[in-house]
Amino acid sequence: MERHQVEHGLRMKLASVIMLALILCLVLGAVQWFNSTQNVSHIAENCERRVEATIDPVTLQAWATNLLDHYSLAKTNYGGPFPSFTALGGVWEGGRPSTFILGGEGGEEEFVCISWGAAAGHWGISVGRPNFVPSIPSHGSRMWKPGIYFWRQLH
Repeated sequence: MERHQVEHGLRMKLASVIMLALILCLVLGAVQWFNSTQNVSHIAENCERRVEATIDPVTLQAWATNLLDHYSLAKTNYGGPFPSFTALGGVWEGGRPSTFILGGEGGEEEFVCISWGAAAGHWGISVGRPNFVPSIPSHGSRMWKPGIYFWRQLH
């Protein structure tokens, strides 16, 4: 009888450990799901990391400079949207970025604005010539390379 009680107690402890492990897995899975689908700050941070890891900044800046040369707001009234830089298409699984030309007023140099977004906010990259520095903080808050800045407008 005593051996049976010991075995039963061990089975109950094992069942408790397995149940706790399952609950922990569910909680961690829920946190991961939330961060990857609902936490816009986390999504924007991941996009920035992907850009830095997979995009050649020199090629990106050359593409943006070409757009600025051909579609400067001083030359045309067409401000976009423009086709996005192809390599940026896979940065966010939620969609391709939008591309516009902004700036040119108040002493701010024109730049290419690349943005992704969701209901809870938008984030992206401002790309200008190497001497471009955003004069408005929402146009770029973290420099990646000279003339290339990451920005976030989260709600």
